[in-house]
Amino acid sequence: MFMVIVEWDSNNRITRIAEPRTEEEAQALVTKFKPEFPDVFYVSHVEGLGQHLVVDAEKKTVTLDTAGEEAEKINWLRPERDRLLAETDWTQSRDITLSNDDAWKEYRQLLRDFPSVVDVNNIVWPTKP
Repeated sequence: MFMVIVEWDSNNRITRIAEPRTEEEAQALVTKFKPEFPDVFYVSHVEGLGQHLVVDAEKKTVTLDTAGEEAEKINWLRPERDRLLAETDWTQSRDITLSNDDAWKEYRQLLRDFPSVVDVNNIVWPTKP
């Protein structure tokens, strides 16, 4: 499999590619794009194709962007965290006295901190009191 890397953004994430079937097609596409995109190049095999990829223009390589993948997982976590936090809003009402009030406060703080401390490869949600 080949990938022609035509253009990338300031974070070195690919924004425009072509996917030829053969090396000859890849070379022809590089020649075609060269006038408009002078840094165009091709690679012969890309691990994680279809995932977040990062370009190293100097080395003319493409690698998996694990930071981008983790950020995407964390973005998925936030709505679930917000839902869990909203489920506990009732515990913070001034007219409710709970025998385990400190436990609820701690749980809510753990939820608020969760996206910044979680291991996205081993997600373990805090336990409700």
